[in-house]
Amino acid sequence: MTVRVMLAWEGGAGRGHISTLRSIARALDGLAICDAAVNNMQHAAELAPYCDLVFPGSAFGIDSSRRTMGGDEPICSWADHLGDLGFGDAEFLIARLGWWIETLRARASSVVVADFAPLATLAARILGLGSAVIGTGYLAPPPGLERFPILVPSLTVAHYDEADLLTAVNAALAHYGTAPLARFSDIYQSHLSLPQTIAALDAYAGQRDAPYLPPVEASTPLAADGDEIFGYFSTDEPRDEPLMEALRRLGPLLRLHLPGLSPAQIETLAAAGVKVTPGPLPLADIAARSRLCLNAGQHGTLTMAMAMGLPQFAIPRHLEHAYHADRGRDLGCVDAITRFERDPAAIVARIMASYENAAQRQRARSVAMDYRDQLCGPVRDLLAQRLAPLLA
Repeated sequence: MTVRVMLAWEGGAGRGHISTLRSIARALDGLAICDAAVNNMQHAAELAPYCDLVFPGSAFGIDSSRRTMGGDEPICSWADHLGDLGFGDAEFLIARLGWWIETLRARASSVVVADFAPLATLAARILGLGSAVIGTGYLAPPPGLERFPILVPSLTVAHYDEADLLTAVNAALAHYGTAPLARFSDIYQSHLSLPQTIAALDAYAGQRDAPYLPPVEASTPLAADGDEIFGYFSTDEPRDEPLMEALRRLGPLLRLHLPGLSPAQIETLAAAGVKVTPGPLPLADIAARSRLCLNAGQHGTLTMAMAMGLPQFAIPRHLEHAYHADRGRDLGCVDAITRFERDPAAIVARIMASYENAAQRQRARSVAMDYRDQLCGPVRDLLAQRLAPLLA
């Protein structure tokens, strides 16, 4: 009998999660029947050809009210982010786990593969199903951590007590007759861990047993000596007026893919000479045309540009972006500012400084040579090999 696999995505934004689930579904083609319950349907059409059914799933919403009561201090760890998503509320967890349990039973799922879907992983635990956790190192922490670490040294105020979060999780598990967890990080216990990153970018390097999967396909080309700025953002950037003004001021230098732009924004950017692309740009075009990659520090774009040898400039939107931008800065191939920079002229000046920075350009090429074997590989084949034991 063919195994049915549920591909689960609960939190986060951007096309990268759909791309990850699509890679899994393609790897399992002919080996299993895949369904997908996704956080949002914006890019779901890319996944649909490889699945029996793609449908809206149990999606997290961020509630920062507890954290902001004492001031708008940013989160400092993954535990803080999970607190904002409701992991301190046992009744919330019981309801969401109930949705997953009902859905997994309705689809006769035998295996759950979770990309930023910890409640789907817990539901698999409750039902005794096979499970795999996939994602960037940041989004796929290892279980067994006594405490989630501080991720950006300048942010040190923890807003949630992990003991309280664990109490809520264990209350929800008890509701479904399942044994308690020993640590909050054990919500990531699964039969298979698939961290898709490199150690230099992993927030938990040295703390996990699972080997890394390359985040970038082996066919990714190296950059030539282009003269454009390639820009890709994928979350709430269209609502950031100073950033949008900075992008407009880059004019003809900028080739931009930014889902969610309004027709008026597209018209304004195009009138300034910005080349706005309606869909993702082929990697060969990015490599041939670009001198700099402009992004938020999102892992998928950052690793793609690293593999190409493109220098980068990042404007992070949240802690994950800031963490990855910092790691890229440590390697010398990324420069960045914070999302709190509000002056369009200053943003443009910093971007252009990276554009003209020959030393950063040379360092980006060196990083590509040093890390390419770790960054690039036959992702589809490796996923099929790693997932095969769960299908037996």
